[in-house]
Amino acid sequence: MAVGAHLGIPLREYDERIRTFIPWYDEMLDEAAACLPRRGGKSATLVDLGIGSGALAAECVSVWPRARVIGFDSDAEILQMAGARLGSRLTGCVGDFETATMPRCEAIVSAFALHHVRTARSKATLYRKCHRALTAGGVLVIADCQLSSRADLAVVDRAAWLSHLCQYYTAAESRAFLRAWAKQDHYLTLTDELALLQAAGFRTDVRWRRYSFAVIVASR
Repeated sequence: MAVGAHLGIPLREYDERIRTFIPWYDEMLDEAAACLPRRGGKSATLVDLGIGSGALAAECVSVWPRARVIGFDSDAEILQMAGARLGSRLTGCVGDFETATMPRCEAIVSAFALHHVRTARSKATLYRKCHRALTAGGVLVIADCQLSSRADLAVVDRAAWLSHLCQYYTAAESRAFLRAWAKQDHYLTLTDELALLQAAGFRTDVRWRRYSFAVIVASR
């Protein structure tokens, strides 16, 4: 599904509206980019799974100024937005990152895209593919919604997300957004996400977490 249709917005509004949908959006991107290993002036290849408009990749190249970015997205239109943001350093790949051949790279990043992987089994396969693609010392960095394992905390987390949405939309509109996204998105608990990464061979750390949102760094 195209990004605009999934979110229910015109695509030209994406960069502005995403911040109304996701709390702490900019802080999460900053934290994700900060997880990249410091390599000085050495060039590197960075893969972005579900690159969207290129916001996370742009933060990453501020850390790795000479990095070459390979960005996967199934939405050709939003991939053009990433190209406008990143210029010639981006090689855009239209298609499903689950089935695409993963290039050899020093880092793989993803922001708010991996919850579109439909099953835990498919995600496990993807994580094994990422592990094989990374060079020694490379990292997979994920910024996304990661649910609590405790039902009572999950209720608190959902209320916090709803409260954020209600800063920009009516209560009815905010609840409708969450219901619509829940029909299309596939969230795991943070515990299960980390277990899948570890089973794929990664060492894992939670770099940042607030309510149901987290930044995970998985090291090869």
